[in-house]
Amino acid sequence: MTKRARSLYWREELYNTVCDAKGGIRDAAAYLTEQRGTSIHMESLRRKLTGGEQLDLDACFVLADHLQGLTHSSHRALDWFMVAALQRGLHFIEMPPEPEGGFEDEYGAILQKITLGMEEFGKLCGLTNQAVADRHLSDDEIAQIVAQADLISTLFQRLIRNVTRVGRKQRGET
Repeated sequence: MTKRARSLYWREELYNTVCDAKGGIRDAAAYLTEQRGTSIHMESLRRKLTGGEQLDLDACFVLADHLQGLTHSSHRALDWFMVAALQRGLHFIEMPPEPEGGFEDEYGAILQKITLGMEEFGKLCGLTNQAVADRHLSDDEIAQIVAQADLISTLFQRLIRNVTRVGRKQRGET
C-alpha cells in the first residue's frame, strides 16, 4: 500500500500529523519539554510547526518519537521526513524490520524474493500496459501503478539486505 502524505511541504505534514495525534499540540509540547528539559509552550510549538519560528531538526525527531509512541499516529510519524526528502529530490523506502539474526534459510529467502519479484513485476507490466492504452492516466491508475512499483522497490531492497547479510555471514562478520 502506498503511503500518501497530506502535504507537499514537510512542516505542514508534521503540523498536520501532530494536530491529528491524540492530545495534539498540547501533548506534543509537553513531550518536547519532558525530553529536552527545556519548557516549550504549545503556542510556541504551533508557530514553529507553521513556519513562524525556527524549528530545529532535533525537535522534529523528538516529535517523531512522540508520534511513534501513539498507536493511531505511529504509521505517520516519519511522513514529514519523507516529504522533506521529496522536496529535495530524494526518495526513501520504508522497510519492514529484518528478522533477528536473519532467516534460517537465507538462500531460500533470496530465491523467494526473486520469484515474488518476477510475479509482481509482471503485475506492474500488466497494470501499466492497460493504464496507458488510452493515452490517459486516471488518479486511480496512477495510484495502482505507484503502489505496485513501491511494493517491488521494497521487495528488491529487502533482497539487497538478504544478499549483503549472506555476504557478511560468509566473511564471518556479524
